Amino acid sequence: MKIFSSWHGVALVSLAATFVLFHAWALITRPDLSVHLYDAVPWADIPAHIIFGAFLALLLLYPNFFRYSESFIVVFSLVMLAGIGWEFFEHGYDVLYGMPRGIAAANHGVFDTVKDIADNGLGAIAALALFRRRNR
Repeated sequence: MKIFSSWHGVALVSLAATFVLFHAWALITRPDLSVHLYDAVPWADIPAHIIFGAFLALLLLYPNFFRYSESFIVVFSLVMLAGIGWEFFEHGYDVLYGMPRGIAAANHGVFDTVKDIADNGLGAIAALALFRRRNR
């Protein structure tokens, strides 16, 4: 497969696999299966957002995937925009679906929202810094 022919492609696949395996591990090992994952393991969303930010940054930097991939500020901004979009989705889910049905909120307040967006940015910065250093 062509994606495995470069360090960049291997990093993309590795981050995706890490994301999936982390969630599988967290779902399986939580102490009470009746409790929502992020309530049972409160810190689980930190690595999830960091890995997502790094994955999306690397995906946008992948050759021929995104036209403006040379602009690190554009890539970082798009990762942050995706994070903000996800937080809007969480809020909409809570208001329109979760709360009317008595389901625990996915969004735990302003601090959680800001922390999640910052975690996305941290992952993006790490991926951008590593990719920039690797390609010099």
